[in-house]
Amino acid sequence: MYRKFQSAIHYSYYAVLFLIPLAMFHKTSELFEFNKIIVVYIFTTLILSLWIIESVLKKKIIFKRTLLDIPIALFLFSQFLSTISSINIRTSFLGYYSRYNGGLMSLLCYALLYWGFVSNFDKDKTYKAISSLLISAFLVSIYAILQHFGIDAHIWVQDVQNRVFSTLGQPNWLAAFVITLIPIAWSKALSSKFKPAYDQERQGLAKKIFSSSWIWIFLSCVYYLVLIYTKSRSGLVGFGILTLIYWVLVVFRNFFKKADFKNVVFRSFVIGVFLLAITAYNGTPWTPSFRQLTERVNSKQQQETDSIAEEKYQGPLIEVGGSSSTEIRKIVWTGALDVWKHYPILGTGVETFAYSYYNFRPVEHNLVSEWDFLYNKAHNEYLNYAATTGTLGIGSYLVMILTMALFTLINSKIFKKFKGTNKILSYLHFSFFSGLISIYITNFFGFSVVPVNLMMFMLPAFSVGIETKESENGNTEIRDIGSSQKTTIAITAIVAFYLLISIFRYWNADVFYGQGKAHNDVGNSVKALEYLKKAVDISKKEAVFWSELSEANLNLGLRLAEAEDQRAIQFFDEAIKASSTAVNLAEKDVNIQRKRASMYIKLSTFDPNQLLIARDVLIKTIELAPTEAKLWYNLGLVYARAGDIQKAKETLEKTIEMKPDYEKARYAYALLLKELGETDKAIEQAEFILKNINPNYKEAVQFIEENK
Repeated sequence: MYRKFQSAIHYSYYAVLFLIPLAMFHKTSELFEFNKIIVVYIFTTLILSLWIIESVLKKKIIFKRTLLDIPIALFLFSQFLSTISSINIRTSFLGYYSRYNGGLMSLLCYALLYWGFVSNFDKDKTYKAISSLLISAFLVSIYAILQHFGIDAHIWVQDVQNRVFSTLGQPNWLAAFVITLIPIAWSKALSSKFKPAYDQERQGLAKKIFSSSWIWIFLSCVYYLVLIYTKSRSGLVGFGILTLIYWVLVVFRNFFKKADFKNVVFRSFVIGVFLLAITAYNGTPWTPSFRQLTERVNSKQQQETDSIAEEKYQGPLIEVGGSSSTEIRKIVWTGALDVWKHYPILGTGVETFAYSYYNFRPVEHNLVSEWDFLYNKAHNEYLNYAATTGTLGIGSYLVMILTMALFTLINSKIFKKFKGTNKILSYLHFSFFSGLISIYITNFFGFSVVPVNLMMFMLPAFSVGIETKESENGNTEIRDIGSSQKTTIAITAIVAFYLLISIFRYWNADVFYGQGKAHNDVGNSVKALEYLKKAVDISKKEAVFWSELSEANLNLGLRLAEAEDQRAIQFFDEAIKASSTAVNLAEKDVNIQRKRASMYIKLSTFDPNQLLIARDVLIKTIELAPTEAKLWYNLGLVYARAGDIQKAKETLEKTIEMKPDYEKARYAYALLLKELGETDKAIEQAEFILKNINPNYKEAVQFIEENK
């Protein structure tokens, strides 16, 4: 019986490592991350319950101590403290809705998966776990390559052929994931034979294939090709540093063994040739592809034509194209540092950046192309931890990740001589170490997602597993089971079943929410209400569900009101109630407050008194986001509609001061100036729009024609 539970644990790990990179479902509100975190929750529950039962059967706690225990425990403790002091405890526990990864629950799961793995896996089982992960990544990569050639280009809004994202949902996330696996394939290539012994007795076809270096070189090339197709700059930088670290360690390890050194040099040369060929043919964000080079027009006449066209069109004040990611990151990072300065100990709460950032958002954010985007991450994992979990959080996080890296390097026994199979073990430890470093680098330019965060905890676990002999796990068969053991097992099974049901309900509520939101977006309010009511019935504490329900009630009420149907009042009341519930659940959520203000503005068409409530909501929301130009603009319009012209003028002036290229605000200001009798100044505003912001702004053209 004991062996059955242990096998169940092993197969659960194989499943979770295989499924997480692949998990996606089109009916949830978020296709990728949500379904991956659900897989994490399900298998962590299964593994933990099986692990407890295994310990009960063996009549002792099965737990293998490692160097990482204290750093991980300290990190989790800091996250717990930040959660209980959070400005939104639910968000800190489960993660920001639509991101999910990074909440206390997910971090606890990753830690448990680490401890469960090192306590239950030996070398052979670890190799199987790694193989499961590599096979899954291969399938992810095949899909990404097919994406590049347009297999599903008709499905996505994004230009997926230009930058693939496969089953991970975003090119940078895919890049961060695949580069951690490339050195593992290299390690297998270095320790395998170019010509495997096909006549070896009892060697199956799979073993024959995977004992060849060529299959691992091929696999590393597939992963690298996917990295190229993502066009991820952070991924390529991470890969470059990863490559340098890995091969320096390998060369150093083999330098004093001439035979091995020659073998390493030859195989690294073969791998290098393939990677350079892939790079040269496909290009990178910094270098042209072979096709671009061959198709480049060298005609001097064409060059002159292009230069004349460029001279004729000079971009207006607002950017021609989008702002650079570097510029945007600098602004967001500045805001994150300001949050940290104001909440230095425990931050604002795990994963609450979407709420806290807007209170410290630099006014310069209004001047970039993504000025009205919702930023729920700092786009730097370290600053995100600093802002949301304070000095204790970022300090314990840095200690943990540095210990993880050093731990894998120490396990490689880099300064000791090779003995027997230690060569492949050392190479694998090097791959785990360099993989971790690559994660740390890509996290500096972005943030981790479920597969990447899982890898960060599993790479050190692999490092322990490949050094563990089978006897260390203790395969003692249990014969006698007492009543107390049976009771404990029964309780564990009941709790596990309850947790699994809860996880399913959480997932099912999101499916209803996703379907309701989809119907809301296309104007099918009746169907949206049907789904959203089911969502809030299952999950009554999710603010975004109530906010979307409010919007569905509002839209249906507006349609009925236009048809002079008295039932409109009922839906308006329901919209207000749902909006109030959403605000009570997440009062710091600027987006929910914004939607509430918009609701009252729309209701004011039928009840002018609602305009004053909209004004108050906007004033309160501006306290949460004092540099948000769009909020000031809407407040200015509300003042104007309410007849407070002076306040409207002051508010729109404030808006334009924050965002000089805000064409709608300038046009509204022009209309207001005209109403005040300042026609010349009003025309100046309209001319400014045409000269510096948008030369095709029809309203401004018409305004000038009518008032000159």
